[in-house]
Amino acid sequence: MKLLFASVMLMIAVTFSGCDRSAAIRGSAFIVTRGGNNVKLGLVQVSALSEDAAVEHLKKKYQEFIAPKGGWRTEAGIAQGQAESVDFARHIFESLPPSTAKALTDADGRFAIPVVKGKSYYIVAKASRENDTTREEYFWFIHAQAVDPPQDVILSNQNLLNDKAAITLLVEAEARVMSK
Repeated sequence: MKLLFASVMLMIAVTFSGCDRSAAIRGSAFIVTRGGNNVKLGLVQVSALSEDAAVEHLKKKYQEFIAPKGGWRTEAGIAQGQAESVDFARHIFESLPPSTAKALTDADGRFAIPVVKGKSYYIVAKASRENDTTREEYFWFIHAQAVDPPQDVILSNQNLLNDKAAITLLVEAEARVMSK
């Protein structure tokens, strides 16, 4: 019996010894100003959420967001454009599910998040920047695959999470779940 157990364990070890399941999702965070300057965003926490957890979170937040009574933003307010475009993004970032992994951007805004190869994640990050007169907030919620070679995820002005992008994100996330 001990010999059989040892043989099975040896077979399992040999089978999985060549399997490297680790991967990384790499990228960078920066903002391009109206004047055309690149501002690298260092010390920003970037997190990877599992696709399932992120989609459930988005569904919940969307229902809270549009609830006609008791919701924090009414349909009338949406139609009249009374709320700032980052309101939905702020709302989505409240009570995020636990991350699978996280990393801080370096001084050049670069990051690498260790993840499991072959899985889908949502990369989430928020940052802010102050100049002489204003404070700007940035929110990102981006779908990414853990593949080899690593996929670069760019967090910039081009893919900020705002009201329109959040609605699109929700529809795309729902479509991904339905296609599984």
